[in-house]
Amino acid sequence: MSDKDLLGEVAKASIFVGLWDPRDMVQPYVALCMGVPYLNPISTHDPEHPDDRRAWVAQNTALKWVDAPYVYNVFKQDEAAFQDALRGSVENTFDSYIPPSMTMIAVRARWAKFLDTNWLAKAEFESPPAELERFGLARQTVPK
Repeated sequence: MSDKDLLGEVAKASIFVGLWDPRDMVQPYVALCMGVPYLNPISTHDPEHPDDRRAWVAQNTALKWVDAPYVYNVFKQDEAAFQDALRGSVENTFDSYIPPSMTMIAVRARWAKFLDTNWLAKAEFESPPAELERFGLARQTVPK
């Protein structure tokens, strides 16, 4: 299916259901931008602390932090939650959604931080001298 055909099908959908593979794909973001919620399957979680999202292993790692009506995070084998997500997607529509971490302002801020980091100084500070010597690098003073 071409990208154009896929977009046409997504636009007609009530919900974009993740089927686990591939993981961390871009299509759920496209669906959200088109006003289509995403069902994010959670394969693993801490049974003693099911609300601890840090322990969730989800199809889309970043979207496990987003809630309904945009993202329905559903635990594996939880048929009731699956049905609730389907029902919720029909009852709670929205026009478009871009997660705050994916706005252009947020992306530019991440790039600025990345580009402004003195990676050589960081590597030398965090690497033991023997590790640097192993790669033929001598410890040197790096201007701040």
